[in-house]
Amino acid sequence: YLAYAEDDDGSIRFTIRIKDLETGQYLPDLTETSGADIAWSADGKHLFYSVQDENIRPKKILRHALGSDPADDVVIHQEPDG
Repeated sequence: YLAYAEDDDGSIRFTIRIKDLETGQYLPDLTETSGADIAWSADGKHLFYSVQDENIRPKKILRHALGSDPADDVVIHQEPDG
């Protein structure tokens, strides 16, 4: 799999995309208000990503399990102080 963050309008709000390199198919987008920060888990089954607040600052880190609904992503850390 290849994961990348895409900003197609210069807003600094990214959409995270995951592509299966064997099939060429994309998995469902994770979020359209993400930061560009993404990281794979050591086992390659989860993707960690940041979500931005209204001021385009990172406010949460979430964990996404490949093949699951992005609505079920788990909040790993949340910054309460803006």
